[in-house]
Amino acid sequence: MSENPKPWGSNFVVGADHNGQKIAQIYTKGVDYCIYRFEGHDGFRYSWSHVNKNKANSELLDRAIRRFELLVNKAQKRFKRVHIDTINSAEISALRSIFRANYESEIDQILADLDSEINDTPAVARTLGVSKDYCVWMNKENNVSYRIREGSEFEQVTAEYTRIKALAHALLPDKHLAPFYTRLGAALVVACKNKDRQNVADIFSPLESLLNELVQNELRTKLILITVALSAILIGVGLLVFYNIAMPNFLKLGTVAATAGVAGALISFLERSKKADIRINDLPVLTILGSTCRVGLGALFGVIAFSATEIGLAFSVFKGNSYGLLLLGVAAGFSERLIPDMLISIAKDTPSKESTV
Repeated sequence: MSENPKPWGSNFVVGADHNGQKIAQIYTKGVDYCIYRFEGHDGFRYSWSHVNKNKANSELLDRAIRRFELLVNKAQKRFKRVHIDTINSAEISALRSIFRANYESEIDQILADLDSEINDTPAVARTLGVSKDYCVWMNKENNVSYRIREGSEFEQVTAEYTRIKALAHALLPDKHLAPFYTRLGAALVVACKNKDRQNVADIFSPLESLLNELVQNELRTKLILITVALSAILIGVGLLVFYNIAMPNFLKLGTVAATAGVAGALISFLERSKKADIRINDLPVLTILGSTCRVGLGALFGVIAFSATEIGLAFSVFKGNSYGLLLLGVAAGFSERLIPDMLISIAKDTPSKESTV
């Protein structure tokens, strides 16, 4: 940050050499200041002159620059010297306004706005990878961010990263996002380092597989919770009916069989839940409907098994025995084939009758 003698500013042009470095970009320029960037650097530089200012304005500007540099140092510590475009733009905009300001109240507001921008931007927690072409980091909100040099060679990398991140944001609950984003950031670094851009999809494919697995596990957990809750409600209702409502004995025994069928269906479901086929594209209502049907079939199979014992069609050994019907109902609800096979057998054994006119 140096002052230059008259004529001032004539050497601040793109391509000009300044203090041994070449100016690559002019962000903004006035009659007595210039904000620019050197070739090979991300950060901005600035120079100014007091030649057109009186003593009071010069002192005001010097104080403002010192306060501005304190905020820049604060930002560098908060963001671990990671170049963040929004902060860089805010700093350039604030500095340009400072150079143009005439009153201390204006400068106070400019610096307050910059301080708010710095505080509102999530701080950098750790960097995952840095080079001249890219920088990938995790912020304090456990979100991965990156800055990658523009160019067609990185288009496939950023496109694949964006696709996976969008899927994760849409499908994963918050509790899984932070660890998943860490792995996604690491994959992004590997993809940026990879010189063979043809294998970008292979780098991200394990992340997509992990995403599908996490989503399936989450859906499976919800399915189990819904099924257990529904079964508990039905079993509770069955027990209340059995112990608190006066009814004929055969209805009590039917209630026992139906309640036991629900318990059997629940046992069957829990035993097979790890192998359950969960599709992430299924609507939540289908998951709930599937749980309801499975538990409902258990109750229905228990009632059918009870009816078969009452008419002597099958399972006659359990007739009139509430404990036996309890066991039979559990078996009927647990087995997916016991009652259907019995019904098929009945249908085959029933003789057909032809009607004649």
